[in-house]
Amino acid sequence: MPTQSPNNLSREALETISRLPVPIFFIQAEENAEPCFSYLNKAAEEGIKKRHEEIIGKTAEQIFDGASGIAFGQKLNEITKDQSPISFIFTLHNANYRSQFQVSMVAVPKKSEHCRKISILATAVDVTEGQSALSESMQMALLVSEMESFMAQSADELQAPIEHLSVLSKELKANFKDLGDGKLQLLDQVEALSKDTLNMVSRVITRSRAINPNVDVWQRYDFKQLCQSVFELFDPLGHHNLIVDHAWVSGDIRTMRIVLATIFENALRHNLPKELSVSVNINQNSAGDMLHVTTLDNGQGFRDPITVFLKQPKKQTGPGLSLINLREWVKDGGGFITVSAPAEEAGAVISFSLPGKIIS
Repeated sequence: MPTQSPNNLSREALETISRLPVPIFFIQAEENAEPCFSYLNKAAEEGIKKRHEEIIGKTAEQIFDGASGIAFGQKLNEITKDQSPISFIFTLHNANYRSQFQVSMVAVPKKSEHCRKISILATAVDVTEGQSALSESMQMALLVSEMESFMAQSADELQAPIEHLSVLSKELKANFKDLGDGKLQLLDQVEALSKDTLNMVSRVITRSRAINPNVDVWQRYDFKQLCQSVFELFDPLGHHNLIVDHAWVSGDIRTMRIVLATIFENALRHNLPKELSVSVNINQNSAGDMLHVTTLDNGQGFRDPITVFLKQPKKQTGPGLSLINLREWVKDGGGFITVSAPAEEAGAVISFSLPGKIIS
């Protein structure tokens, strides 16, 4: 049995502690001295895998190699200073053994006439397998998050060219003369295929946002270029006119793209065949954390702007959101949206705000 027994413990108590299957340590620290190990039971000796004389009277830095010994020693010094319980995980590093222990310690102050002595009781539990499983679980969660982010970004990037193809097929059909050679049916197939593909892409984006709403899409981008590229999806032949403020902004580019696409698509679709002029202005609030965007078109406008957002949103998975569903999308993105009519002319005014800031 180990010697150097801690004070105030009977022989029977020490024999009981020695037979316990869990590691038990006693550490003592005198004033202005490093805490030293004064006792450990058989389970502790087997765990550390060092000889008894290599442990008793030694500090943590002398017993445990490298960073683990330094960390263990620092914790013991904290205990002697604060005289309060503490628990932590440390890794043993030596030639014979490597493991992780969940160590629970209790500091008990003991005073004498000449100095103050702190006695520390420590018990250790091997949690190597648990820590390994936790690490693997965290790595898997990170991998899944990265995959979801990649899927969402890929789907988002695919949406634009597919929408472009859909609009082009409609434009071709509008002025296409059927000669009975199957070309019109081929255009129908292209339109149907693009529509089905857009539905699939839209479902991927919706699912990605639902199961992983924190996917990082906050980035720096050219607002004018974004507006022009989205507008061209619905006006590939350049029939309409777009005027946009130039600004570099930082914000959620995915939500901004979807909001702009919905506004442009609704404006052009509900005003055919009229050629529209659409202007887009952007500024930010005084706090510098919200982007305010206003779109104005010279179309037929809203019959009653006040009632636009009174209806309940419906489940929508296909391409092209309605304005009522767009309100929910903007709200989920941390913003708000309103509609109105110009004061002195026909048309529609849609204003929305999203988190972000103007860089230049």
